[in-house]
Amino acid sequence: MHDSVAFDDVYDKVTAAYPEVETIVADSAYKTPISADCIKTVQRHIWKDYEELADDARYTPEYRDLYARRKETIERVFADAKEKHAMRYTQYRGLARVTNWVKLKFAAMNLKKWQVGNG
Repeated sequence: MHDSVAFDDVYDKVTAAYPEVETIVADSAYKTPISADCIKTVQRHIWKDYEELADDARYTPEYRDLYARRKETIERVFADAKEKHAMRYTQYRGLARVTNWVKLKFAAMNLKKWQVGNG
């Protein structure tokens, strides 16, 4: 499933769990009309006319610092998954099988992280 298709479901779950969230930092894969329409803020219609303005906002001091943290947090998780846990490719076919495989991999990664933090 493409990132932009999955975004609305993930966005709804995250904003429901964390209603205090004011800013979302995402990579360019989410710079799509679907994602922009999903975000229920004053800036939800930034697509096309304000796309350049939205890109420029990434370089303001406040958002530049948030965006820079991605490489220390979420991008690090994806890199570790690819390099240390054989998640660059999958040997499974079908959404259900791949989903189960990914859940097991991330569960193992979380257990390793928890063990290091508590060990």
